[in-house]
Amino acid sequence: MIKKTPAFTLIELLIAITVFSIFIAFSMTAFSVFHRVQQDSATSRDLMFQIDDAMNIITEAVKENKIDYFYYDCAESDSVKTAAVLNPGVIQSVNIRQDIICSDDSINPNSLYLTSLDGSEEIIFKWDSSERSLTMQKVPRDLDGVFVELDEPAKLQSDLVKVSYVDFRIFPALDPYDFRNNETEDFYQPNVKVKMTFETPGQAKPVISIDFETTITSRVYQ
Repeated sequence: MIKKTPAFTLIELLIAITVFSIFIAFSMTAFSVFHRVQQDSATSRDLMFQIDDAMNIITEAVKENKIDYFYYDCAESDSVKTAAVLNPGVIQSVNIRQDIICSDDSINPNSLYLTSLDGSEEIIFKWDSSERSLTMQKVPRDLDGVFVELDEPAKLQSDLVKVSYVDFRIFPALDPYDFRNNETEDFYQPNVKVKMTFETPGQAKPVISIDFETTITSRVYQ
């Protein structure tokens, strides 16, 4: 008499293979999502490092140099004021009244202009809203105070990162070191409030965006 050996039927095998395939599919999907999330976390850390580097550069510049109130002379609100600014490789004169907003107590410009203590160098931080980039440029002056042409400005972010928003707010609106602006005993050390938004493409999320805000007080005393 032939003894039968217990075994799976074809239907049972098909059911087992189907269940196993579904399990593998879910596992691969979960692993893929987890991997993309991990990549976004690493990208966020790199983005934060870039914001930190940019803010350190701006902070040191504001602390060690003077705010160039010549460019933000809100006392001349009824006049057309021009200033020499440096575009990539070209110095030209522009009406800065189109670039700033003056209020009673502060200035809200698109760019931050600083000058060295001895007046031999201009430090310019400029946000280009169309290119979504933040740049820094140091422009030396010769002995006659004339700007000397330099190479194009240096970006403060990598090529994959975009700076979607930058806001500079300078307080006070008038140069506190100019005796004509000190009619009272109140004195405010100049400070710059900076808001920035850096963003870059993500994996799990289409765009990774980080906002940052800080206030920097000048260390220059006159």
